[in-house]
Amino acid sequence: PPRSTLFPYTTLFRSNIVDFKGFNRMLTKYAIQKGTGGAFVVDDFAPPTPVETQAYVIPNLETDLVRQGIVDESVGPDGRLNERQPVAPDFSEGKCNRRGFKGYTQDEIKAQPNGELFGDEQSEIDSAIDDLRRNQEIKFKAFLDARKSVSGYHASPAVKWDAAGYTNVDTIKNIEVGLRAAELSSGKSVDSGNWKVLIPPLVADALRGYLRTKLLYTDGQFQLNGILPSRLANATVYVPGAMNNSSAAGQTASVARIWNTDDVYLVYVDPSFSKNRRTFTALAQMRWNALSPSYAARQWRCDDPTCLRTHVSTEIWDNLELLSADGIYVLDDVLT
Repeated sequence: PPRSTLFPYTTLFRSNIVDFKGFNRMLTKYAIQKGTGGAFVVDDFAPPTPVETQAYVIPNLETDLVRQGIVDESVGPDGRLNERQPVAPDFSEGKCNRRGFKGYTQDEIKAQPNGELFGDEQSEIDSAIDDLRRNQEIKFKAFLDARKSVSGYHASPAVKWDAAGYTNVDTIKNIEVGLRAAELSSGKSVDSGNWKVLIPPLVADALRGYLRTKLLYTDGQFQLNGILPSRLANATVYVPGAMNNSSAAGQTASVARIWNTDDVYLVYVDPSFSKNRRTFTALAQMRWNALSPSYAARQWRCDDPTCLRTHVSTEIWDNLELLSADGIYVLDDVLT
């Protein structure tokens, strides 16, 4: 039979992955490697999760307490055991959106003896990735801040963490109380090791001062450098450092911290959600990409010979999803 009968092209070559024609493979590889880590924490709190198509369906995760319900363990009159009826999962539809930035390097500068030290395509891609992650970081903070107005998911300490002389201050106890409250609302134990504490820089400064005054941590690194311990109240500590310029291009810069509040955020994070969608976690980043759950890069020259520019761009198809708000708790207004 003709080849078209054996291998219909509509079936053989149909694909749900991104078309990478025209992308620079070497720069894309670099972009993928640079797509995690740094001063942004969203990747650490919202597991990057690959999806097979641009559109996807994900569960709105219920807590174990809701899922367990109330069951009768008594044996029926016929001797058969009762079956435990699971709660039907609640699903929501999502869609990965295409986001991207481009920049350029001056070819005439690159042609100089030390031009590569001034700037190259990799540095431009690095900046583009930072911009993409910065926008995701702002959205991530908005999800966490939304819990401050929900009853039962936030609390303010009776004594502020920067009280004069740190009198009657007990920051560790405040974090423990918050984690215990989050534990009950989520059904996830503090001892699981999956709870993370996000402490904005200004709050971290007050916490360092408190710990130094009380001499609660006396290891060399803390005494010499003021580095916070990696764990407090049995939860991993993160201090985000991201900043943002909110001014329009060409205008006077207006730089501020993204994490500029005096709140402390407790978040349940289980990275295994990226492989098993039944895993309970607070947030996730759904990413559609043909190579990996990360970024792709393109490179091209100007058509105009007088332009003397090499353009580069970085793009990603992704979406930040709130899977279970029960995995978020906020200690709000901890400073005076």
